[in-house]
Amino acid sequence: MKPSRNFSPPIESTRNLPTARSTINLTERLTRRGMQSFLRLRLRDALAVSAPNKYVMAELYTLLGEKDEAIEWLRRGFTESDSIFTIFVGVNPIFDDLRSDPRFQDTLRHAGLAP
Repeated sequence: MKPSRNFSPPIESTRNLPTARSTINLTERLTRRGMQSFLRLRLRDALAVSAPNKYVMAELYTLLGEKDEAIEWLRRGFTESDSIFTIFVGVNPIFDDLRSDPRFQDTLRHAGLAP
């Protein structure tokens, strides 16, 4: 059987993959400006989509030290019953800096994840 000459790769499945150039840009920016700059760039990209991933948003804001924003995104995620929240929020070490915050504990309690 001869392969079809009309084969074309599925463009849709690769549309959201980073290009080599964007990866180089991210690496250069991280090298030149440090982690805060890199996280800000990631945050900008995450907010650019119509429905940002609430878990990723909470992680980024936590890593940037912006607890108010991080907790707000966690609350949004739990409100929408996103299963990734119930699986990982209680154990993800990224959120360790939030664990002593009463708002974080309250958010977990409302989601049924804290005693």
